[in-house]
Amino acid sequence: GATIAMDANGNAFVAWSQCDDGLQSYQCNSNVWARRYDAASATWSPPTLIEQDTASSVYGGPISIAVGRNGDATVGWAEGNNTGTTGWRTNVWAAHYTAATGVWGTDTLAENDNTVDMSAPQVVVDGAGNSLMVWTRTIPTTPYNYTIRTDVMASRYDAATGTWGTPVLLEN
Repeated sequence: GATIAMDANGNAFVAWSQCDDGLQSYQCNSNVWARRYDAASATWSPPTLIEQDTASSVYGGPISIAVGRNGDATVGWAEGNNTGTTGWRTNVWAAHYTAATGVWGTDTLAENDNTVDMSAPQVVVDGAGNSLMVWTRTIPTTPYNYTIRTDVMASRYDAATGTWGTPVLLEN
């Protein structure tokens, strides 16, 4: 599905996952794309592929987008990949748009725990372009994944350094 967010000046961003390999099925290699609407010119930018890991697939969960007062935007999504040693795992990724340059940065893994699954990221952006993202971490507590525990995790993107901080467990 698609998601949309707008800044105070009427500029908007839309992001969506799209099947880019033509399979149109559960085997589809879907990727994250985005467009920006410029309110002053009433035009849309061309579609931009903001997910660089085209070998994996965007998880069927929601994509989240937020825009700050300064026009910076962040998109968060869950992406599945075969890690090789632990099998199929879902991680949380993000891409940041800097309004001052008009460029999407390289997509970044917001956490690096390949032992459990992450899902349902939600992002917010402050007036300086810093972002906060929260997501759910799912941990099997019994063999064969019959019982699971879920945790709420968070990480902060620092616009000045262009980096995500260490994920923090929000629950006790």
